[in-house]
Amino acid sequence: MSAPGEPAEVMARWVSVAPLQCRLRELFAARPVHRALAAALQQIGELLGASYAVIHARYGFVPLSEEWQAAGHCLDDALRERLAETMVAAASGDAARCVRLQVDGGTVAVVASLLYDRGAEQVGGAAFVFADCDRAHAHELLAQVESLIGFLALLLADTARQPVPRGMPSATGAGGEPLRVLLQLDAEIAGAALDQVAIGVVSGHRVDVVLIDGELAPRRGSPVVRRIAAAMAECVDRGAAIAVVDAAPGAGAGARLHQAWRQARGGGAVASAPMRVGERIVGVIAFACADAEAMSPAVQQRLAAIATGHAPLLPLVTRASRTLRQHLAATVVAWWQHQLSGPVRWARAALVLAAMIWIAFGTLPYAVTVPGVVEPAEPRVIACPRDGVLADVFVAPGDQVVAGQPLAQLDAHEDSLVQAELLAEARGLQARVDRALADRDAGQLRVLEAQRQGVLARAATVAQRIELALVRAPRDGVVLAGELRQRIGARLAMGDTLFEVARADRAVVRLRVPERHAGELAPASTATFVPIASPTTAFALRGLRLAPTTVPGDSENVFELRAEGDELARLSPGSAGHALVEVGARPVWWVLSHRLLDWLRLNFWI
Repeated sequence: MSAPGEPAEVMARWVSVAPLQCRLRELFAARPVHRALAAALQQIGELLGASYAVIHARYGFVPLSEEWQAAGHCLDDALRERLAETMVAAASGDAARCVRLQVDGGTVAVVASLLYDRGAEQVGGAAFVFADCDRAHAHELLAQVESLIGFLALLLADTARQPVPRGMPSATGAGGEPLRVLLQLDAEIAGAALDQVAIGVVSGHRVDVVLIDGELAPRRGSPVVRRIAAAMAECVDRGAAIAVVDAAPGAGAGARLHQAWRQARGGGAVASAPMRVGERIVGVIAFACADAEAMSPAVQQRLAAIATGHAPLLPLVTRASRTLRQHLAATVVAWWQHQLSGPVRWARAALVLAAMIWIAFGTLPYAVTVPGVVEPAEPRVIACPRDGVLADVFVAPGDQVVAGQPLAQLDAHEDSLVQAELLAEARGLQARVDRALADRDAGQLRVLEAQRQGVLARAATVAQRIELALVRAPRDGVVLAGELRQRIGARLAMGDTLFEVARADRAVVRLRVPERHAGELAPASTATFVPIASPTTAFALRGLRLAPTTVPGDSENVFELRAEGDELARLSPGSAGHALVEVGARPVWWVLSHRLLDWLRLNFWI
């Protein structure tokens, strides 16, 4: 079933499933059933190269439904319905199926397999969606899916035979130890021969399921948890207990979400009861059982009484299990609700109105914070003036130097010998010039004088090379770079960088202004720089100069802004920090919303 023109070699071929079976066994031994099933579905799909996977199974009397899809893949409703039809057809025929389905983007291969318990009874099904492939590879995928799903069914059967004891948590949730108090309530209800017990805490207009069958903090995305949470919310909205029992269908009239929960379980009875503290509903307890006769009115009243007796524990447990951030958020929300209620609400409303007027017509000093680095003022590079061997170095980075101070010495021994030889030759020519002058030989005199002048010119050139061999500081300052001691004895070429010297009494700050703030800094007049090494020390900046072009930044283009300061020379070059550039007064509404408005204009052309 490969696509036209697509070689079969690009499809993933046969893979070994033995390592995955070992991981699945460890997964079901260490995690709750529904979380282990979700993780197992993902690992099977990734191993076989599927784009989507779904499983519906029965764990004892509890239905489980999980799905997974690869990153970047989205399953449309039409394909989801056809996938469900394929699973139904596989269950009806009591055999795995592999079919090809047409979708908008082409063709996909769907493999549906069945789950059986140890009594060879169907307990669910699973389906996987693969990219279109040839017939041989489809048969391989079918065999691998059947092998892994069969092993998964055995793991579910073994787990169902070893239920978690009531009153003992199978996992520690986000709430930690305080939520274990709820397990006492679960233990008291266990004697009612129920298949499923869940406890939810009312948070605003939402009900959070915190306990299901002794397991703390169940996964909210699970279909089972979502159905129970919806039924609990229906109980809160009605403000009274709700029971949907097969034997008395009229008792659950109007309880549509409870009816959906019961149908998803495949029948039986479901019920929920609010947990009140005074007139306020703080939680909901929901329970279900496969035997509708076990959910008698007397049992419902007893369960409701147990829930009412434990209701005062829920607010305490909820507060004790919150993190610091959650506690602060809840405190702020409660304070705001209190401010909008009570006898002085009109005064508070006036304050809110005044704040709105200030936001609409008031102004605020606006400033922009940008990163910056201290740089030396007027840095100057000293290059090697001639070819030669480095003989000695007299300074190191950080040393203070004055103009004309020797910095380094090149080997000039050979040049000195050449100079001595040329000077001796010039003296010999001078003697011959004197003899020609005494002999009054004008022609010989002119020739010898020209030779002597040529030798002296060559000697002057050698003397200049000897002078260049001593590298001197061109100005007063500090040596920024030039650690050359390890290069003594090495040959240097003319133009090689030796030192970098900058003024010691001045420094500048190079600020990197994001492009989005460049227009805002146009009227800026003052700025303050704070180094990271000394956050308590601030340096006033002046002479801000914005570069006319951008330079590449880490994630966006930036403009370079240079500024000077009287005390910046106290900082070492390269010191990083942040500068607060004061732009001036701006409307309050603009300060609060200009970034959002600019984003909307750039992305939606508003």
